[in-house]
Amino acid sequence: THGHSAQVAEYSRKIAERISYINGPEGDIPNVQIDGYRDNATIGIPIVDGLRISVHSMSLPTATLIWHCPFLTIFYSSDKKVFGKNYREFSLIRIDGEYWESDEAARNEMLVDQSKEFKGWEDWKERNKNVIIIMDDTQDVYAALTGDQVALTDIRINNQ
Repeated sequence: THGHSAQVAEYSRKIAERISYINGPEGDIPNVQIDGYRDNATIGIPIVDGLRISVHSMSLPTATLIWHCPFLTIFYSSDKKVFGKNYREFSLIRIDGEYWESDEAARNEMLVDQSKEFKGWEDWKERNKNVIIIMDDTQDVYAALTGDQVALTDIRINNQ
């Protein structure tokens, strides 16, 4: 029966082609499709004053839960890759409004305030920011987009 299971798995791989949702326009860095929880990410983007990242995101057809969304990770690794060499994650910010502190050398403050005075998303984005204070001498800090069951395309990097 063990051999039979292996045959079924091989047969399944042959008939179930991977569907890509990232064939659209590319921005400043390559598009990325994340089929499962953080199983892919963009390249590391150096964080500098005035950094802005814009992205088009699409939930995959398999997405059914609120946390099936894009994430932003703030991290360090010597090879500039998420989960790369000497990886340290300072914050993981999910676009559904949740975040996790990930490194004891970082303190995170997520400021989210939506009330009857809501003036629109542009105003909300300016007033609701995530502040990360890195409390050691880490110099090179990167941002990367990742997520769960999303396709990220036309990623633009603006260093004002």
